[in-house]
Amino acid sequence: MGVGEYLGLSIVNPEAQAREYTITATPQTGTNAQIGRVMLNPGVQRALLLNEILGGAPPSSGWIRIDSVASGCMSYLASGNDEFLAGTDAAASSSTAIVLPHISVNTGFVELDHTDTVISIVNAGIAPAGVTAQLVGLDGVIIGTLSMTVPASSSRTGRMSELFREVLPNNSLGGKKFDGYLRLSADVPISAWQRIDTPLSRSVLRGRSLPSELSNAIIPHFVFGGGNFYESTVNLVNPGPVSSAFELRAFDDRGNNLGELVQMTLRPGEAKRMSVGALFRIATILTFPPPLVTGHISIRPLPTLGPALQQLIGSLEIVAGSQIGKTASLLYPVNPSNATRWTIPFALSSPPYFTGYAVANANELLTVQNDIQVEVLNSAGEIIDRSNFSLSPGKRQTALIPTGLSNGYVRFTATMPIYVVGTIGTLNSRILDQIPAIPQ
Repeated sequence: MGVGEYLGLSIVNPEAQAREYTITATPQTGTNAQIGRVMLNPGVQRALLLNEILGGAPPSSGWIRIDSVASGCMSYLASGNDEFLAGTDAAASSSTAIVLPHISVNTGFVELDHTDTVISIVNAGIAPAGVTAQLVGLDGVIIGTLSMTVPASSSRTGRMSELFREVLPNNSLGGKKFDGYLRLSADVPISAWQRIDTPLSRSVLRGRSLPSELSNAIIPHFVFGGGNFYESTVNLVNPGPVSSAFELRAFDDRGNNLGELVQMTLRPGEAKRMSVGALFRIATILTFPPPLVTGHISIRPLPTLGPALQQLIGSLEIVAGSQIGKTASLLYPVNPSNATRWTIPFALSSPPYFTGYAVANANELLTVQNDIQVEVLNSAGEIIDRSNFSLSPGKRQTALIPTGLSNGYVRFTATMPIYVVGTIGTLNSRILDQIPAIPQ
């Protein structure tokens, strides 16, 4: 955590009885952990700075653990200052095989386009972890391998431009240039996160455990164009040992097709990263500023493969920017599962901040309507706004929560499975981040 930055934690108790949450902040060394406790009544949410929870300054670097007998982990960790915000969800479990799917490096004399990716590996266990990190290009070729030991109860953090300095390709600006992903394997379970840094933006994404099987998925929200010059980039990785083949479609809010149908086959280890407009060849009117285009994306195995599971890890990046760099950005994962109940564990709608959400119907075939209820609750668990809508197959709904909420959360209930994504930002588009939507 840098000078002048804050670190905050939002926790929701979704249960019908009071629960205690124990928050442990452990330095990278794994020793001298600090502990704080938060008691939450049923339905209550608390958003506090980490130093308020611990009763003193937290470690300058390390990792955080939340323990409770409550079901699920309805939490959101955010860091930033008055110029940027980045947050992530917790890892409910560890794994011996993890992929960090969106590694980007662009260093040298690139000014506002300077980009680097920071990784953090956490070993919450009682035995040391031997970790092997493989840096893989979009073509599936391993360009570098790094081995390290992460002692018990400790963590390791590093910049990709430094960890893999010797193998990263050079650019023409006196630095390094790379796009790809990182595969981690360990002899004991670990957790991992990645953070993409630019001079004006920061975005965090949790590593995904392997294997990652997918039959159908929906990316609930993309946007490009408009006066803020938004751009959305789809990032798909096949981490499996055999080829995976998919069919992708882009839709507007009414369920109409945008652009072309895309059929894609990814070889073992191969990845694909393209802007939404280019991937689907979505035609727009040549105006300045360009028209704003929004919608959602459906991913399913090729029809010739039937319902067979495919290996896929994906993410979508949304940036607000200009010709010389990003002014704000967010990353959110392609969720392989859907649910009828979701929680966005933090919401704020007091100027200049807004919180929004997108809900996509998981059902694209049945003709029945999917009835969804959205409840906005304050930190005391009181419902301050309730809305209801129905989604036909292939459609989605987006909305901003009503203004005036200084602290709270959002709860979704549907008659059939849905996909949800949350966003938070400022009206001037200088701050933009995803708030993880957590299925129940």
